[in-house]
Amino acid sequence: MTNNEIKFLKSLSQKKYRYKHKQFLVEGLRVINESIKSNQKPIKIWTTENFLNNHPNFQNQIIQFNYEIIPEKYFNQILDTKTPQHVMALLPLDLGVKLAVPTDDFFLLLDGISDPGNMGSLLRSAAWYGINKVICSDQCVDIYNPKVVRSGMGAHFYLESIININLIDAISMLKKQGYSIVAATLDGISHQELDMKNSLCALILGNEAHGISDDLYDFVDCKVSILPVGNIESLNVAIAGSILLDRLVYK
Repeated sequence: MTNNEIKFLKSLSQKKYRYKHKQFLVEGLRVINESIKSNQKPIKIWTTENFLNNHPNFQNQIIQFNYEIIPEKYFNQILDTKTPQHVMALLPLDLGVKLAVPTDDFFLLLDGISDPGNMGSLLRSAAWYGINKVICSDQCVDIYNPKVVRSGMGAHFYLESIININLIDAISMLKKQGYSIVAATLDGISHQELDMKNSLCALILGNEAHGISDDLYDFVDCKVSILPVGNIESLNVAIAGSILLDRLVYK
């Protein structure tokens, strides 16, 4: 592995270089397996001889791709994890997706989600519930941030589109198509009372500390809350989002 190659791969930990080169780096057997399973084509895969010896099935999977066996020390130099998994892959970053005229798809709208772990978990929940269209505000953490990708556990490869766009523009388009806009707030009706039968729906989840932006409230058709049973002050946005997705998907 050359010094230039190491420098390039390390640079992809920064958003500006990911988007400049339209590539991002993923780490770990499970995420790479999900990329292959979903017909993503890694540009290149790096691993160690010891890793392949311990995962013979994986070696059969990657033989069709460009891969290289390297010493373990390089993973420590390139990756930002304390205990690298000794397998990583370079994947193309798709910037060509635009917000198309919607049909009957469910939309998840994320407004200012700042924590990478929460963002990855929300993408994972969206993929689990078969929601393949996610729109993120400009204030959200980058969806290709390494921590987001790790937390997403392969969700990126099952979402048809993850779009960064002005949310007001997106919501205006959705409302013109007959969508009801549901927002998770602290002063809404109980999620158990939510009834969105026969309705096109988009769910907005807001920033972990401040909720949804004030300028979005005028577009909201329904505010919904998850009422507490215990005494703790708040619920993690990724958990709350998953509960609401379950309610809306199985409405």
